[in-house]
Amino acid sequence: MFLLGLLLCAVVAGSAPARPSPQLTPPRLLEQHPADYPPSEKAAGRQAQVLLLLTVGADGRVTRTTVDSSAGPAFDQAAVASARLLRFAPATLDGKPVPVRVEYRVRFQFHPPPPPQPRVVLARLFGHVLERGTRDPLPGATVVVGQEVATAAKDGAFALEAPQGSQTVRVACAGHEPVEVEATLPAELTVRLRVDDDTPYHATVTANRAPGTVVRTLKPEEAEKVAGTQGDVLRAVADLPGVARPPLGLGMLIVRGGAPEDTKVFLEGDEIPLAFHLGALTAVVNTDTLAGLDFIPGTFPAKFGRATAGVIDLRTRPGKEQLHGYVQADFVNATALVEGPLGSPERGTFIVSVRKSYLDSVLGWALPLAGVSETVSPNFWDYQARVDFKLRHGTLHLGAFGSQDHLGLVVPSDNPEDSDHVDSSNGFHRVYLAWTTPLPHGLTNELHVAAGFDAMDVGATGLVKAGYTVWRSTVRDEIRLRPWSWLELAGGVDLQLGQYQFDFSTANPFTSGTTGGTAVDPTAALITEKETEPLLEPGGYLQATLQRQRLTVVPSLRLDYSHAIHATWLDPRISAAYRVLEGAAGDVTLRAATGLFHEHPRPDLLIPLYGNPNLLPEQAVQASVGAVYQRPQLRFELTWYAAWLSHLPVATRASTLDADGNQTPLNFASTGTGSSRGLELLARWEPQPGRFGWIAYTLSQSLRNDHQGQPEHPYDYDQPNVLTAVGSYRIAHGWSVGARVRYATGNPTSPVQRAVLDDADGSYFAVDGPTNTVRLPDFFELDLRADKEWVFDSWKLAAYLDVLNATNNANAEAWHYNYDYTERTPIRGIPFFPSLGLKGEF
Repeated sequence: MFLLGLLLCAVVAGSAPARPSPQLTPPRLLEQHPADYPPSEKAAGRQAQVLLLLTVGADGRVTRTTVDSSAGPAFDQAAVASARLLRFAPATLDGKPVPVRVEYRVRFQFHPPPPPQPRVVLARLFGHVLERGTRDPLPGATVVVGQEVATAAKDGAFALEAPQGSQTVRVACAGHEPVEVEATLPAELTVRLRVDDDTPYHATVTANRAPGTVVRTLKPEEAEKVAGTQGDVLRAVADLPGVARPPLGLGMLIVRGGAPEDTKVFLEGDEIPLAFHLGALTAVVNTDTLAGLDFIPGTFPAKFGRATAGVIDLRTRPGKEQLHGYVQADFVNATALVEGPLGSPERGTFIVSVRKSYLDSVLGWALPLAGVSETVSPNFWDYQARVDFKLRHGTLHLGAFGSQDHLGLVVPSDNPEDSDHVDSSNGFHRVYLAWTTPLPHGLTNELHVAAGFDAMDVGATGLVKAGYTVWRSTVRDEIRLRPWSWLELAGGVDLQLGQYQFDFSTANPFTSGTTGGTAVDPTAALITEKETEPLLEPGGYLQATLQRQRLTVVPSLRLDYSHAIHATWLDPRISAAYRVLEGAAGDVTLRAATGLFHEHPRPDLLIPLYGNPNLLPEQAVQASVGAVYQRPQLRFELTWYAAWLSHLPVATRASTLDADGNQTPLNFASTGTGSSRGLELLARWEPQPGRFGWIAYTLSQSLRNDHQGQPEHPYDYDQPNVLTAVGSYRIAHGWSVGARVRYATGNPTSPVQRAVLDDADGSYFAVDGPTNTVRLPDFFELDLRADKEWVFDSWKLAAYLDVLNATNNANAEAWHYNYDYTERTPIRGIPFFPSLGLKGEF
């Protein structure tokens, strides 16, 4: 019951005509007392209203109550009883309280009670939310039934209670397509969600970078779609700025004008001797076992040493907590991978990958059909394994990785006894331990220990044999401390120890045959050389990271020693970054770095028979300045770099006196110098839903001077212009397409000025002109790729077609001359080559 109205119905009399009109203010209700509903009337279901006339005195109390419109005795009595309890602010006339009469209406209404609701019986719904195709759990997925909501746990499990019977279950998870399923509760339900085609790639976060240093990161899921790489993240490095195109598509990393051996590749903190199988067919590590790749093209932090060009840091990933794996095969090799928990996810995880080629069988079938008489038998295999253990404090994982290549080549002639045989093999194998643990007082320690060996053997026609074996152990230990928010300190040791063993043998041309040495008797005595040297290369470094608002400065110092050349060197380095702009329009950061870098000469150049054990460590002074513009979907980098090289080993005819006073040829001397400078441009569309791409351009110059009578000349791999454009786009229904365009200036070469007849055997030999003063034709290549994926409930099937040199452009990689050097024809690079692959994943 509610108060419905308050009406003024009395006028105060006695006003004089000469006075102004009185100002009457009606009373205002202060306290309301609802009337009690008569029980007899409520039971009968009757409703009514009563109109009362109330007299409100000058004190605001009700002094008189009269029923003006009756609804019956019961209703009237209840209305009057409640009205007498009302309290008002009194009416006023010209500001003075006065009594008045008002109407007051009381309504008696009620709402019948709702009909009784049927009793709700709850039932349990439980199960798992998994990713369709991979069966990976989807923690954080939401399961909704009516008003009930459940969230999937780490293993994808969920449980809730909802009304029994038929219900609509709605399931959603970020990055996946939501689904609705019908279920009759109680029920157990496994829901599989398809990956949303509009989901961006996962980001890879890399710790311990030095601000100011150029670090370019490639994500495995991104590189998997780069045309022309066969899905190898390591091969995609060649598509970044600062990297020259290797000749004949070989697996060399030529970074900022340095030699291929000047760029080091680290896998789990351990240096590996080669990055690619058989030149560049594929990388020596399965991309699917990697967490990411950092490419540092110069001015790298003090953590890395013994290199003067660039660094590639590969990091493996732990296995998944659910059983998962795949089998993949293409024209070249087959790969198998399996990963999962160690009994239970709480104990740890494992991941194992093996790969084996069968290219020798394919070529053995294909080459005779193509009319090729040479017999080629290339094959390779590699493996990676990692086991992670769950610890209360820190992380621990053990692993092993390795690679082995073999290449056999037989070039037949009319006389089978004169056939040329070439046989080579190389490989490496490692076991390692990595342990990261927090220590008291805010310290963090990161330890890597590895042991294994590298081996290489080459033989030709049974006369020349060369090989080496390096037993190598590596210890890396870094400790970090952050005493204040603006300062982080790091120090570490980088130790390599073991043993080098070199073997070399060749026929002595002066024991039989012609004295000029142009003919060799296979039965002649062999010249042999066997060298064993200890490997001892300790190193240590200190680094500080100082950060104040927008400025970050990283000074560092590295100390190294090499027992092979008995040399010690100290490398100071510094880098800095300053953010000049930040906001919705994007961030702009300026960065600069410089430093000193050393590495010891190649071990084979130190062998006394054909090398020089007294070579000096190679040296490079590097500097770079650049700017980075970053938006959520775009990254633009512009970098100028320069390097000044010295103490480079170059061939020489000079000799020196040995301890017995005999003239001994030096073979090599550390007299070479060089320089490189360039401008790098990278416009990168960060991986977005179903698409990614970048444009890389390098304008550069790389020069060398051996100081052996030759003037300064372009380096063998000098390429003033290198342009690469990469893109991939997901269409729909599991289809994606991609392309890569590459252009590069032709490599320098030396012209042939004339040919001279050798009277001894009637053959011609060439007399070259000035070193590297002409160039090969420019290089152009278009690569295409198409991928198709079929997703089933518990497994996936994928197929890809990767086409190298889709236009079949006849790129000249070198010149082939006729017998007297009067005519030449180009040696072509990789022709049109399609590769088809299949991958079944569970």
